[in-house]
Amino acid sequence: MTIFFGLMAVLVWLLITFVLPVLAFLRASRAASDSAALRSRVAALEAHLRDLSAASVRPAAATPPVDMADMAADPAAATPAAPIQDATPPPPLPVDSAPQLEPALSVDPASATAAGPVDPGVTGEARAEGDARGLEEAIGGRLLLYVGTIVLVLGAAFFLKYAFDREWITESMRVVLGGLVGMALVVGGLRLGRAGYDAYGQVLTGGGLAVLYLAIYAAFGFYGLIGAGVAFALLTMVTAGAALLADRQDSQPMALMAIGGGFLTPFLVGGTTDSQTTLFSYVILLVLGTLYLAGRRAWPWLNVFSYALTIVTVAAWADAFYARSKYLRTELFLTVFCALFLLALVQARRLGTGGARLVALVLVSAPVLYHAVSLGILAPHGVAFLVYLIAFTVVAVAWAARRTAPEVRVLLWAAVTLPLLAWIDVHQSRQWIAPSLVTLGAVFALHLLAQMDRLTRTEGDLGPSDLLLIHLNGLGLFLGVYELLDRQAVDWVPTIGLVLVALHAVLAWWLRPRHPHAALHALAVAFALLAATVG
Repeated sequence: MTIFFGLMAVLVWLLITFVLPVLAFLRASRAASDSAALRSRVAALEAHLRDLSAASVRPAAATPPVDMADMAADPAAATPAAPIQDATPPPPLPVDSAPQLEPALSVDPASATAAGPVDPGVTGEARAEGDARGLEEAIGGRLLLYVGTIVLVLGAAFFLKYAFDREWITESMRVVLGGLVGMALVVGGLRLGRAGYDAYGQVLTGGGLAVLYLAIYAAFGFYGLIGAGVAFALLTMVTAGAALLADRQDSQPMALMAIGGGFLTPFLVGGTTDSQTTLFSYVILLVLGTLYLAGRRAWPWLNVFSYALTIVTVAAWADAFYARSKYLRTELFLTVFCALFLLALVQARRLGTGGARLVALVLVSAPVLYHAVSLGILAPHGVAFLVYLIAFTVVAVAWAARRTAPEVRVLLWAAVTLPLLAWIDVHQSRQWIAPSLVTLGAVFALHLLAQMDRLTRTEGDLGPSDLLLIHLNGLGLFLGVYELLDRQAVDWVPTIGLVLVALHAVLAWWLRPRHPHAALHALAVAFALLAATVG
């Protein structure tokens, strides 16, 4: 008996909160369409009556002039003959057919263009009425739609809370009910979209997807009806379905909802065990799907949303499960994430719109954040840290040599050299002398090759940033060598210093015929190194 009463209550709830509002909305929309058509027909009739009234008014016939000579000769001829009248008078015209110079009916501004010309004296009033009608439609069509949706959800929530407290509906019935309501909302939204009500259909579809997310989470998290694997698979299916619906209906808000639901799925499923590989692989798939959808529909802000949620996901995992032993796998995944968001940056720049340029500006922070996090992860692991600095320098120099301003190359040099000098100051032991010297030499050589490549391709004078980099690169290398060997093998410092002096002297001689100004700066670096070596 309790189950029967619960089912009846559920049916009544569905009828009141879902079926009746949808039917009322459809009938109201149809009535509004019929009213608009009726107003158009009335306006056409008014215009037709106005044309008939104007055509029925004719100017009176002019009396022909009378010749004075004829009037003097024959006075009787001057008197006009009376018109011959028919013995039978014409029937009187009905009152309704009497012509009216000014019709009393008014013309609907919305149909004035289709019905005929409008009196210029009422153009401003018609425009004001049109603006007022547009405001009314915006309030009644959109604002009340959202308010009604919120009221619908709140009413359903209170009813379900009451039913749960009274134990009318069991746990399994609650989950099944949530799934049925979610699917019904999705189907109803799709039907409304096909009928031409896109905005209403998208709101219903989005609400149905949210109900499906909550139903699956309740089945797993609250009642334990399904396992973590099943819950994860179902939530992933809902996310994929939401993305397909967003692409099909060309709805960016629904795409945002799909992305948010996809990133929310691991948090809903949860768990006390570390599944880094599964989690990060799932995030990579989400980012790839976002990249595809953003490129297909020109929605660059999807990538910003995905970027922010990726940061939140990685940070939450690191706070709960990260350990130093997982540094290599974590760094590999972070590298993949950085590469994907660099692709999103390139995608946004190709669009060229104002919003896309703002998206590109936001995504520039991705490699900066990646570099900072990588330094923190790899600093406790000496060899991995030094290898990363060399690899980062290779990629940065290759990317910046031809495509960016010299100021960016100065920043990239500082982003590697300053952390390296700080790391050398902490790791003062003989076992790190050789690896540190190799890293210092590699960073110096890569930037020197980039400078020489730029000098060979530039005919005019170099800018201040290029000249500054000549000084920073040579003096920074000597500073790192001195900091590394001062407490352990200081006798090697003069030898390395003289090698650097000779190298910069050769560079100055090579630059002299092409860039005399740059040659002077290279020679200045050589003399500065010589003074430091002698000292």
